[in-house]
Amino acid sequence: MQKKVYSKKIKLIIISLSRIGDLILTLPIMQNIKKELPHSEISILTYYDCQKVLSGFNYYDQIICINRKRNIIEQLLLLFKIYKKYDYSFSFQTGDKPTLYSILSGKLSHGLLSTSANAWKKKLLTKFLYHDNNKHVVNNSWSLVSNFLGLKSFKNNVHEFNIASKFDEFSLPKNFIVVHPCAKFAYKELRSEQWFELINTFINKGENIVLISGRSKKEVELVNIIHRRFPNLVKNYAGAFDIEQIPVILKKAKLFIGLDSSISHLSALLGLKTVVIFGPTNPKNWIPVPINYQINNSLDLTPLDQIAKSGNFSNVFLIRNLNFECVHCENEGCEKNINSVSNCLHQMDLKFFGEKIYKFLIS
Repeated sequence: MQKKVYSKKIKLIIISLSRIGDLILTLPIMQNIKKELPHSEISILTYYDCQKVLSGFNYYDQIICINRKRNIIEQLLLLFKIYKKYDYSFSFQTGDKPTLYSILSGKLSHGLLSTSANAWKKKLLTKFLYHDNNKHVVNNSWSLVSNFLGLKSFKNNVHEFNIASKFDEFSLPKNFIVVHPCAKFAYKELRSEQWFELINTFINKGENIVLISGRSKKEVELVNIIHRRFPNLVKNYAGAFDIEQIPVILKKAKLFIGLDSSISHLSALLGLKTVVIFGPTNPKNWIPVPINYQINNSLDLTPLDQIAKSGNFSNVFLIRNLNFECVHCENEGCEKNINSVSNCLHQMDLKFFGEKIYKFLIS
């Protein structure tokens, strides 16, 4: 692919209207756009409840935030702010809203579409690509951007994070492991007893453990249960930090252990050794992006697109329970709702994986 030559600064907008994890996965895309087009101006359109996670990263020039539920006045104000204000727009989700905002905001609009997309999307977008379910979400996003901006190969470098924050009052230990045992939905979670086994493995090896969580009642309660099992042996910071402060903690740690969640994505992008435990979700689509991960041709399959088992990918260590033939089923729990449990997770032997994780830590 021949790289396009731009005679002026180009203005881009990326539309990310989904969950926090999806927004975090725009960071490698923006990093590579800035590397190839250092004078480009990048705006992000996202939800108010997601924006804080981007604090401290410097790839974007502006964040435009909207409420998940908007009245007509808010809609009109947003339309006035974005209508055809950008040279290029990109929507990385296939839904109606992100596609529509791409159409409205970009002089040249681009989007990922499902194969069953409505005809109006195909007609009104300047260009589109079909979302490939066999590829990682970052590969899909990069295919869209690189094809239509004429950019070259992609490489995920360590992401720099700059924010002034002091945590002296929390008395963080030295050389600690961060454990984030929480996920937003029950079908991605383990039993507390499994965390007892895993954490005990590291305590017996003399490691310092720091527990973190979000501020929801459910997450704080789970971390408190784990802390009560090891009251004098682990540090409990359940609900202590805003999400924009979490990277400061991660940068001080030597290992992160978590589930299929947004914090696992952050940890990997910051260059920390990251252990991520997957259940019914397909890791070839959603594994945290490792450092030094490359895409040399956006049309080719990459190692992340061909994941079949547990293993080490640069600074990311993937754990799966392949004793279940149904893994990965991609259902939201065994009862197919977000509040049901996933047996592949609840019956995982974390004592067995503890030794493998420790080898990853000291490698």
